[in-house]
Amino acid sequence: MLYERFLTRSHSAERHPGHRDHLNIAEFKHLLLGGELELLDIETLPYHFDTTDLDSLDHESLYDFIDSNL
Repeated sequence: MLYERFLTRSHSAERHPGHRDHLNIAEFKHLLLGGELELLDIETLPYHFDTTDLDSLDHESLYDFIDSNL
């Protein structure tokens, strides 16, 4: 699903041409088809934000998490 979203976004007329995603499809394909990516090694708590269903995103819990960890 992530790879399909990347393809759709990279070929969208709404995407700013400066991103040039369409030139990096092969580079990112293996990462995007591999499932979840590793967490960044930064000093903070991880937060899992599931974007599988864009219509049911829980933005409030994300905002609350950010507010409480700043």
